[in-house]
Amino acid sequence: MVDPDQVIAFYKGGAKTYDKRRFRQGGILVHEVEMRTLEELLGLSQGNLILDLGAGTGRLKTIVKKLDCIAVTCDVSREMLEIAKKRKNPLCVCTDAFNLPFKNETFDKCVALRLLFHFDDENKTKILREMLRVAKRNGLIVFDVESSNGLLSFVTKIKKDNLNYLVTPVRLEEIFTHIRGIKYKLYFSFLISRGIYRHIPKNVARIFLSMDRFLPNEIKRLKCSTIFCVLLKS
Repeated sequence: MVDPDQVIAFYKGGAKTYDKRRFRQGGILVHEVEMRTLEELLGLSQGNLILDLGAGTGRLKTIVKKLDCIAVTCDVSREMLEIAKKRKNPLCVCTDAFNLPFKNETFDKCVALRLLFHFDDENKTKILREMLRVAKRNGLIVFDVESSNGLLSFVTKIKKDNLNYLVTPVRLEEIFTHIRGIKYKLYFSFLISRGIYRHIPKNVARIFLSMDRFLPNEIKRLKCSTIFCVLLKS
């Protein structure tokens, strides 16, 4: 089981080099795909108030600015938030994901990108319940996890990585059935694990990413490494 304190300690360090490491080479193309996917799944409208949870250095800003929305940038790392502020993310809040300092039904949309895959089923559920608490009725929650069907499962075993908790689509759906008042949809992406792209040139990465667009949904569910989840709070 992944200890939440391990995740917090990991992200509190290395803020200054975080973007350079994450978005080098083909990693920048992964970022672009993630932002397009979020924009499509969120269906943002002008003036929406968005919770950006586990926001890191605030990369959701590009979507927020384009669609004239307002985002509250939340992260457990003050160092990350200092960088986000310098990038003109004005509303920054230092908080963990388990005890959000917001009133019930505050946000139109909630986002948690590259956050929940660090936690086991129990802690995933705790974070989701907290996001649902602060989401308005008919509000959307969009987050991603890593599938144990994908390539990352193999890589994680080799590295003995203790900061990733992978899940099958079936198990994820079981978790959702125990959360009242939601409807959900799953979307599958990245046949090649996202972490690999930062180690390969952009031109090569572009070829691999193009494969994702042509895969049938049945294959994506079985083989893709990332699951994007959309919850509707009813």
